[in-house]
Order: sequence, then structure tokens, then C-alpha cells
Amino acid sequence: MTREHFPRDDHVDDEDDLAGLPDPQKLRSEVATAPGPDLTPSHTKDVDAPPGTEAPADS
Repeated sequence: MTREHFPRDDHVDDEDDLAGLPDPQKLRSEVATAPGPDLTPSHTKDVDAPPGTEAPADS
């Protein structure tokens, strides 16, 4: 892949436009979070163990 496939702006490659970013001195390390979905199953069912996985009988 070459530059003709991904053209860039006319600005110098070494300079990034950081004008839209907030001042790093004013950033806080706290991140807002939201509760996730409840992953508790709505119902459960006891099932038999798959064949060949039964515990060995005591001898």
C-alpha cells in the first residue's frame, strides 16, 4: 500500500493537529462507567454428565 491509496493532508507528517484535544494538565484519571447487563441466567437445569466423564467408582 502506498500513499496514493491513503492520501494525507497537506500538513507536515511530523506535525499532528492536536488542537481538538483537551489540555493534558486538566485531564482526570477517573473514568465514568455504566453498569453492564445482568448476566445471571434466567433459569438453570440439571443435566446428566456427558458419556465418559463420570467420576470413577471407589474400589
